[in-house]
Amino acid sequence: MDKDLNPLDFMRSLQSVLLTHYQSSGITYLHSLFDSHPEIISIPGTPNLDHLMDQEYYTLQEALDLFNKANPKFFDTSKFSLLDMNSAGLYRLGENANEGFQLSKEKFEGYYKECLKDQLQVSVSDAILSLYYAYSRTRGEKLVDKKVVLLHPHDHLRAIKMSSFLPNVKCFITHREISAAYYSRLNLTKNKNILRSIFGSHVGLLSDPAKHVLPLVKRGIEFRIVRIEDFEKHSKYCLTQLCDFVGISYQSSLESSTFFGKKWNGANPKFRHTKFTNERLALPKITKRENNIFYLISKKFNTITGH
Repeated sequence: MDKDLNPLDFMRSLQSVLLTHYQSSGITYLHSLFDSHPEIISIPGTPNLDHLMDQEYYTLQEALDLFNKANPKFFDTSKFSLLDMNSAGLYRLGENANEGFQLSKEKFEGYYKECLKDQLQVSVSDAILSLYYAYSRTRGEKLVDKKVVLLHPHDHLRAIKMSSFLPNVKCFITHREISAAYYSRLNLTKNKNILRSIFGSHVGLLSDPAKHVLPLVKRGIEFRIVRIEDFEKHSKYCLTQLCDFVGISYQSSLESSTFFGKKWNGANPKFRHTKFTNERLALPKITKRENNIFYLISKKFNTITGH
């Protein structure tokens, strides 16, 4: 970061990259690989930024209050559990999968205010970018090396909404064999609904992959699709291509799946892997009728993307 460049101008100058996916296809895993890249500013997991994009506010304190209210466990991820909507496995860090991470709220809020101190009225993009500045400064990272701010809206609807606020947006999109992705999401959703004692439905789980990247194509958003199965044997090639796409260098840190510098064990408590193994890639047994449905969805996806 240039000494003469104020924090907000610096954050605006970075390449914004959004992480999104369709069904369970390893997007948080991809995030964990990029999280410790020295040229990237990123906040682990999927912080809830919906209120910053949906509600009206004018001052930095109003924006900060909205963020804190929507993310009550942000400063201590050990308080997360599978019951939480945005846990991303951040309570299962470390070698024994029993650690979280603590961040100083006082420092974070101080840096957030530093970034927005000259703004009489806070825009959505500035409110969001300042969160990432505050996180990076609180972590003691070297801003002089940063080229990209990596955000994780997770699903494509949030990614599209966020892209309308942020300048210079590109996307990473993970993709997975459609039937495996569908049943992975279905089973995890069932488990969460049981714990939360709420009714769940599979309705809509096929609509997102049926559309897939079409909404992004229509909006002219630049993106790269990552077939997560390719990571088992070709991870370095895939990651090198993604780095080239957003203008950063391949780093050895990309070989480790971590958040906060701690080993990430996945978001699904039934598994404890830092890589996509054959066990995770195994396809479910499906009927002929189901296979025909998944084939039609895959065909549409291939038509849209040229795969």
